[in-house]
Amino acid sequence: MGSLDPSSSSREKHHLETSDASSLFLLKGELYRKINEQRGKAATTGVKVSKKKSVLRISKEEEKKIVEEKRQREARIRELEKSIAQDEEQRKRVQKILEEKSEIYARLSRGEIILNDNDGPVEFLVDFNAKKREQEKRCLDDAEKAKNEESEAVHFNPTEEQRVYGVSHVPLPVSETKRQEQIQELLELSKKTEVSRAKRKHLLEEREKKKWEQLNRIRKRKGLQELPPWDSEGTNEMEFLDIPLPDKPPTEPCAAQPESKKFTPVREWDRGKGIITASIGFDINNAHIKEFTIFLISVLYDKWITKQRDERDDEFAPPMNFNPSFEEIGNAFIQHYYSKFDVQDPTTRSSGLSDLYDPMNSYMTFEGVQVKGRDSILQKFAVSIFSFSFFFCRKKLMKHY
Repeated sequence: MGSLDPSSSSREKHHLETSDASSLFLLKGELYRKINEQRGKAATTGVKVSKKKSVLRISKEEEKKIVEEKRQREARIRELEKSIAQDEEQRKRVQKILEEKSEIYARLSRGEIILNDNDGPVEFLVDFNAKKREQEKRCLDDAEKAKNEESEAVHFNPTEEQRVYGVSHVPLPVSETKRQEQIQELLELSKKTEVSRAKRKHLLEEREKKKWEQLNRIRKRKGLQELPPWDSEGTNEMEFLDIPLPDKPPTEPCAAQPESKKFTPVREWDRGKGIITASIGFDINNAHIKEFTIFLISVLYDKWITKQRDERDDEFAPPMNFNPSFEEIGNAFIQHYYSKFDVQDPTTRSSGLSDLYDPMNSYMTFEGVQVKGRDSILQKFAVSIFSFSFFFCRKKLMKHY
């Protein structure tokens, strides 16, 4: 395909040179076919398709939209111009006021007095005398209030509630005739009240007079001095100061009251062990009796603990390897009771219990613990106590959980 000659005129025909003429015919046939399709569509829809469309041509909707935008823009411009004019006017007015104030303050600083044409204070100035006037008014109010508090005059307000003035307060009407009528009614009620009070007073006096006469008759019958006759003026009070009081009985020194025994509650785990508690005699000074008492206690406690273990369930029994650990606890317990009972050393004590057992050479095995000598009894007692304590605590825990 060739190219156009740039020097040729626009009215001249364009000459194309090509080696393939069939392609040009194909393009021309395609152009005609497209034109026919476009004409067929326009005929079916009934819309006339203009061959040429101007770029500057606008529709009616676009024209209306442009007109509306122009109108809104003009309205905004007018509002902005109006606000700008108002701001400028306000600025000028404020500037004028500030200039006047600065001029007046300059004159005030020079000591001049500023007044209006009518000799009044300037409106836009600060009222420097307002604080002084308020202070004077406050002082006058305080003085008047103090004067009113000193005066005893009470201003009566007839419209006040009855609880303010009391039960005797009666609000009177404003009309003169009605007020006089109500005042007369109140006066009549007052007279009736006075009459009823006088009748009641007379009735009470008659009653007291009868009591007085009856008391005189009783005194006359018993041979006592009669009371003076009844006086209606109210001087009939009896004086009891002359009546002798009965003699007081002689006060004997009261015997000392025996002190009541202090109540000691019995715990649940101490029931059935009263014989053991009663057998302990800490007030005995003999060391041999102390040892014998300890021996008796250990025997009884051993019997009791054996009975309790027979009644115990196997599941609550302590483990087999738990008992030997009581040896150290038992030794500490024995040392405590040796110091409490004040038992003498084996080398200095007498053989008071030699008939019962040999305290130095006897052996005793209890709960897997073998001890020798006099420590066996106390060791057994200590081990029994701690065994029972462990058994009881374990049983309580098993019941709880």
